[in-house]
Amino acid sequence: MLRVLRPLRMISRNEGLKIAVISLINAIPQIINALVIALLFYVLFAIFATTYFKGRFFSCLTDNIEDIVDPSEIISKWDCLNVGGDWINSVLNFDNVLQSLASLFVLSSTEGWGDIMYQGVDAVDIDLNPQEDNNTAWAFFFMSFMIIGSLFMLNLFVSIVVNTYYGEKEKLYKNEQLSKY
Repeated sequence: MLRVLRPLRMISRNEGLKIAVISLINAIPQIINALVIALLFYVLFAIFATTYFKGRFFSCLTDNIEDIVDPSEIISKWDCLNVGGDWINSVLNFDNVLQSLASLFVLSSTEGWGDIMYQGVDAVDIDLNPQEDNNTAWAFFFMSFMIIGSLFMLNLFVSIVVNTYYGEKEKLYKNEQLSKY
């Protein structure tokens, strides 16, 4: 069982790896501070998104509807249910703050963020089927979140780790220079 921990001995033998691990450990308080700031931004965006998108990511699933019905004629939830469609919610939605936080986290990972943005742009109102490019101004909300929530916050965490690494490296070299004289 303890054989799994054997590679950790390499940290004490490799000076570069030792500096990296020490700098990561020393960066933990600053990373926690950055997490609090990031969480505040995420909560603000989540509240804003919940306020405007709650219940608007539902759409009519027309896979089991006969070809006789034109999907463009389905405007509301009741039209969908009357023709035999299924009124479903998107997996990533903004119906409550926790779901909004989860959706924003997926957005910040940049995986499929365009799909979520287009769902927001197409959203009409509660119990209404989405219409293509209904409100294109919402694209600015999603783009601003991508700039602040993804790019800025990610760079904040990276800069904390890099600054701590260079600080630890500088401390080590100053100690070596002092011991030489």
